[in-house]
Amino acid sequence: MKIVNASIGKISTYFVGPKQYLNENIRLGEVALCIGRDGKRPAKPFIWIIGGREQLIDYVSLARTEGEIADVDAALLLSKLDDSKKITPKTAMERLASILSMEVNDLLELANISQVCISAPIAGIQDYSQAKPVWTAKQAHASIH
Repeated sequence: MKIVNASIGKISTYFVGPKQYLNENIRLGEVALCIGRDGKRPAKPFIWIIGGREQLIDYVSLARTEGEIADVDAALLLSKLDDSKKITPKTAMERLASILSMEVNDLLELANISQVCISAPIAGIQDYSQAKPVWTAKQAHASIH
């Protein structure tokens, strides 16, 4: 998962991949979710977290349990994550439309008007849930960088 500070956002806003948002790639099966405001950095007040949907659900649930996120906010964030499951692209055209920030019907109409055939595979469309996890070695101390 990544945490990103941004000057734009609205708490509980989310973007489903594949897409690029906040200059970050969001892969298929990943979600960018605005989880709060950063009071310590007024110039960049919105905190976004990017990662797999199930990871984000676990993160928000744990943050609620630890008291880091209020129950009301956590319930809203979890409901938004549930909503995001309904709009995950399933077909190649849906994935391409997501990347281009277009509606699928608009993309199909544009392809028909342009008289082009979209047949090449789209880079980066491997299902996130089937990607092999990468394990890093446990460090005895925190890095200073």
